[in-house]
Amino acid sequence: MTQELTNKKQRKATFKMNRFRVEEKDERLFFIVSASGSGSGSAKDMSHDTCMKYNSIFNTEYFTKLPSEMWPGLSTADYALLSKEVVFSTELISKENTQFKIQCS
Repeated sequence: MTQELTNKKQRKATFKMNRFRVEEKDERLFFIVSASGSGSGSAKDMSHDTCMKYNSIFNTEYFTKLPSEMWPGLSTADYALLSKEVVFSTELISKENTQFKIQCS
């Protein structure tokens, strides 16, 4: 997934995807896309609203079908349970200070 997403940039976007990782927290599985600032993707462009916008884009374009691709053959009820345990998250990283990050789900 990381290779597929590396340097992929949405049209008119100020962040480009650079990494995909999975973390387990609070008995939930987090699928996290890291996106680095490009163009005007600086710290001043980063906010919770911006993060949620990118999270929505990434969810729609890349992760909507992921559960069914990873776990084919589950029932609708199983996918509903899975959706409570699997969280799709976005992490924005400032272009001028890679230590400055915002993460949202």
